[in-house]
Amino acid sequence: MLKRKILVVSLGRKALEEHTKNMIAHLSTEEFDLICSKYSETDYKVPNIIFKTKTYQSSLTFIINSIFILPVLLLKLTKLRKSHDIIYFPTVHPWNTLIIFVWRALGNKTILTIHDAVLHPGEENFLLQLSLKYSMVFTSHLLFLTEYVRQTAYSKFNLKAPYKIIAQGLLPLPNIITSRGIKGKNILFLGRISKYKGVELLVEAVNELPDNAYDSLTIAGMPIYKVILPEENPKIKLIEKYLAEEEMSDLLNGADIIVLPYLEASQSGVVLLAILAEKPIICTNVGGISEQLNSSECYFINPNKEELKKAISTLLSNNKMYISMQESLKNKQQDLLWEHKTQQLLKYVQDIRNANFV
Repeated sequence: MLKRKILVVSLGRKALEEHTKNMIAHLSTEEFDLICSKYSETDYKVPNIIFKTKTYQSSLTFIINSIFILPVLLLKLTKLRKSHDIIYFPTVHPWNTLIIFVWRALGNKTILTIHDAVLHPGEENFLLQLSLKYSMVFTSHLLFLTEYVRQTAYSKFNLKAPYKIIAQGLLPLPNIITSRGIKGKNILFLGRISKYKGVELLVEAVNELPDNAYDSLTIAGMPIYKVILPEENPKIKLIEKYLAEEEMSDLLNGADIIVLPYLEASQSGVVLLAILAEKPIICTNVGGISEQLNSSECYFINPNKEELKKAISTLLSNNKMYISMQESLKNKQQDLLWEHKTQQLLKYVQDIRNANFV
């Protein structure tokens, strides 16, 4: 009997598709096939893409393609059920819900990865949250990146499906340069700028530091709201754009510490970039971040101005603490290799096939 494959369905266009790319990079072509969006900006570099489908690029094309393209996609998927026994969704997408419903109705299994069970403040979208909820309800199996997100999902939506937690792997970047010890006093906030990420808290804290406590603060990432800096400060630089990999590498190489002043969080991809670059991190102890880092790898604080000021001043003046944190971050890298994450996924798939999960 021909061994059935995993069917990877990843229909997004931007950042989260890197999760898909990294997870499947270490799968054998005999183990999976991929369906992705024609509009994806990710170069998957795998030979076994069954096809690329149109998805959408705007509200109008979402409506049109949901009416005309999605039914064709569902029909194509039904023809793959004999050669593929499990659909694995590495990322969320509004079409996942109907795909899961149809695939489950045909008697097959689905694994849905949940990055955020509840959309963050400032990013709320009723239809996307509704789709996410029912995708979680309909799927046969779930996969989470942190226990915090799992607890949130199961308590809020009364979920029953079996689950596994596989933490996010290291996010690869080119031309990262590492060195030991404090070289300057340059602070970096990196990543998409959303209300819940506490940029205003960081700016307020930095503005109250003595002038010799830091050299610069760079806030870099695409904002989803209008960022207004409360005071004119020539040492604070705001870069409002989607950052290419090379730009992120340059920013990380030029920084001395990374600050994540989040007011809430599920987990953080920026944490993984800081681990890769071996840059000491100041994090607020919220959400699932404490599952990504321990106290030897991060300077944890509560999300308030006074603790943030103290943390910045301390970390940028204590070379022994700084180097110790760098060593801890370097030692952490091995456990976050994508080869390990892929093996965890395959073990989960095998358990499902062996009916170790109901």
